[in-house]
Amino acid sequence: MISEGEAGETELIGKLLAKYPTGVFSLVSDSYDYRKFIEKLASFKKMIARRNGKILVRPDSGEPVATAVDNLELMGRHFGYTVNGKGFKVLPPYVGFGETGWITN
Repeated sequence: MISEGEAGETELIGKLLAKYPTGVFSLVSDSYDYRKFIEKLASFKKMIARRNGKILVRPDSGEPVATAVDNLELMGRHFGYTVNGKGFKVLPPYVGFGETGWITN
């Protein structure tokens, strides 16, 4: 995610979404600032929702629990969520959080 620098991060997201219109793929969210990254990603919400697949947001640094909770809250704010029968928030099926072996929804 750093190949085009911080200023090119939004453009890179768009290029990756265009290049991979189907399937599951993961994007590292904290190359610079995971909060800003999720905002940038959300600017592609319609494109992401139309994909035949799922985008996973994956931070690689920070305190694991606090970072995970914050990422999920931000994703819910930008992408929406439903509440399941057990009272848990569930992200839309086209976005998730985690990495191989830990995928929400």
